[in-house]
Amino acid sequence: MPPRVVVVWRAGPTWTSGGVREQPDWDAHAEFIDALIAKGTFVMGGPFADNSGSMSLLEGVSAEDSRRMVEG
Repeated sequence: MPPRVVVVWRAGPTWTSGGVREQPDWDAHAEFIDALIAKGTFVMGGPFADNSGSMSLLEGVSAEDSRRMVEG
């Protein structure tokens, strides 16, 4: 079984009240996630109920690889 990594995202400094699709740069975020899905890296994920952030489950990457991806 390939390695899996859980990534917990916090709401960033540009986060405004409202849902995830209403946030600045939503389209760029969606493109990033779509690319991970296309590569088979993104397994599942989504926002927390209180909109404080989200969680993603990635597959086939190490913890270090996942750090580099999200920092880039």
